[in-house]
Amino acid sequence: INAEYGGSAPFDYSNCLSELVMTSVEDEHRIPLEDLAKRLSTNLKNGLSNSEREKRLNKSGLNILPHIDAKEQEYWETALPNTTLVRIDGELSRVLNRNLVVGDVVTLIEGDIVGADIRILSCSNVTVDMSPLIGYEDSIKKRGIKCTNEDQLNSENMLLASSYIVSGVANGVVVSVGASTIMGRTLGSVESVKKTPPSKRVQLMIYELANQARIWVKNPDVLSRFNHLDFLITPTAGVVTFLSKMVVANIYFDGTVQKTSGSNTSSPTFQNLLRACLLVNASKTDSDRKTIITTNHYETALYNFVLKFKNVEEVVFPNEF
Repeated sequence: INAEYGGSAPFDYSNCLSELVMTSVEDEHRIPLEDLAKRLSTNLKNGLSNSEREKRLNKSGLNILPHIDAKEQEYWETALPNTTLVRIDGELSRVLNRNLVVGDVVTLIEGDIVGADIRILSCSNVTVDMSPLIGYEDSIKKRGIKCTNEDQLNSENMLLASSYIVSGVANGVVVSVGASTIMGRTLGSVESVKKTPPSKRVQLMIYELANQARIWVKNPDVLSRFNHLDFLITPTAGVVTFLSKMVVANIYFDGTVQKTSGSNTSSPTFQNLLRACLLVNASKTDSDRKTIITTNHYETALYNFVLKFKNVEEVVFPNEF
């Protein structure tokens, strides 16, 4: 890197990476659970009533991330698991993540995408992939019921929107949704950069970061220091996070490994493979036949693999299945 800050002193790039990590100041993860229940006006055992959820949803609006375009929103809602088990009037129901509200008492299982910022009430052997928030290096974190850090981002008793449940089961209460989540505020901070008057060169870089590469910058103030950079070299961890999608690329049947695009689809074994992909798959499409409702990445990938060759309704299961 050949860089100077302010045109004279060398630019200290090492400090830049740590400043890109946004911290939060909320205390929902620190206060006693009984105080949290009072603040959120919820019942930590039975959850909210259906009527109360409707009131809150009408008041707060849909639980969606701010400042992302329609294509990205469609990706989050169709290509990824997009439902959560919510306790309503004491009964568990599966609810679209976009309909989560503050005060919802939820259960998250392996394969779920965390749809909101959630304080953990109880859990068993929970690990979570936080790469959308902190980058890919050391992104798998254990979770528990104790507050271990003043900052929500680093406290073990928090599950944060856009992270992914790798293993275990957790029960929790929603404390933030949409633009109020840590991820929502991160995206909002990128949008706020556009309203500042940096140089043309920095404006171009911000445009490339926020719109073209879909990179989420956690602290926009740092961008103003890049005005004198000739080259920008970034590690993966904590700086750049790309959206990923799990797909079936290779399959093994009839004794050979084959690409999905060149498979012998007329083979009886291939037809059995399609059946197997659906046999223990909880995925389904909703009434518009476009949105896939599922529970984890793997089932989504298998479901989409079947759809490449035929409609699910066309997959016939013989008696021996």
